[in-house]
Amino acid sequence: MEMNKVNLRKFREELKKSTDHLEAQFGIKIKQGNISFDEVSFSMKMEIRNSGAKSKIELDLLSINKIYGYDLEKTDKDGFKLFGYASRSHKYPFIVKNSNGKMMKVDFDYVRENYATNLEITPDYSK
Repeated sequence: MEMNKVNLRKFREELKKSTDHLEAQFGIKIKQGNISFDEVSFSMKMEIRNSGAKSKIELDLLSINKIYGYDLEKTDKDGFKLFGYASRSHKYPFIVKNSNGKMMKVDFDYVRENYATNLEITPDYSK
C-alpha cells in the first residue's frame, strides 16, 4: 500500500466498518485519532472506552465538586446544567449543557452565582 492521504482515508473508512461489529458486541465505543505517516509506515491513535462511560470532563467535574459542593442537578435561568470541568482551561473551565445538547464554556464566577450551595468554600474570582 502506498502511504498517502487518499489511501489512508480509505483505510480509515474500512477500519471503521470492520470495528462497528466489535462496538456492538462488546458495548464499547472506538474513536479513531489522527494519522501520521511517512513513505513506509503510518500510526494512528485509537481510544476505546465503554459506551455508557462518562467523559473525562464529566469525571473532572465530579472530582472538583467534592471540594466545592456545587448543585449538579440545578438548572440556571437559561436552562443550563453543569456538565463538565476542563482542568486545563483557566479562563472558562466549566462546561454547561442545556436540554437541547447545546454546550457553553463558563467561568468560576458564573458557576458561583448559579450553582453554589455553600458560598464560603466556593472561590470568588471577581476581585
